[in-house]
Amino acid sequence: MANFVYDLGRKAFVEASINFPSDTIRATMVRTVSGPGAGGNGVYTAVQSTDQYFNIIPSNAYCQPVTAQALASKTDTAGLLNAASTTFTSVPTGDPIGAIIVYKDTGTASTSPLICYIDGKVTVTCATNAAAHATSIQVDPLLGPLASGVSFTFGTSGVTVTLNANASRGARTISVNDIGATGVNAGDSGPCTTQGANLPITPNGGNLTINWDNTYGVVKL
Repeated sequence: MANFVYDLGRKAFVEASINFPSDTIRATMVRTVSGPGAGGNGVYTAVQSTDQYFNIIPSNAYCQPVTAQALASKTDTAGLLNAASTTFTSVPTGDPIGAIIVYKDTGTASTSPLICYIDGKVTVTCATNAAAHATSIQVDPLLGPLASGVSFTFGTSGVTVTLNANASRGARTISVNDIGATGVNAGDSGPCTTQGANLPITPNGGNLTINWDNTYGVVKL
């Protein structure tokens, strides 16, 4: 998967049923892959952008190992949602936590609309055909910064590329090592971990703090 705003969450903003600064907005951490400690408990695997309410996420303590925390000092400037850092205290040790979910808390899970899913990845889409042995690929504007050395795979071609230089958010070109004998067609895409994402994270019993990005906030609608 990759970071996204839920379709029906965006619709809720359009219809004014979510007021980010004044509503109770919470963040929680969830497991998206079953590890050795799952013990038969379900995780949030069938993630869809069309998911609507918080009750679609398994409520067991394995999937949701933390108490959802209310966001503080919330702002909404031209659709950029931001908040103060959010801390989860004494997160139990266990398998890696794969994603952060932000939602409006109505007090009832079945009516609490999902806002965004954050797993530290962005979808990188090839904008123009990249020939075999290319070392530079034109892409759609990146939705997050990518670090030199990170690798990802374009899903249709199966070509794995490795960046050899940092790429900033909004960049339209990525510099990569020779991609080999198979090219990549325009429209092909793959998820890539963003710089500084720190997800997935394996809890060690201590506190975990989400430092929302000063420039890019919690999410951009």
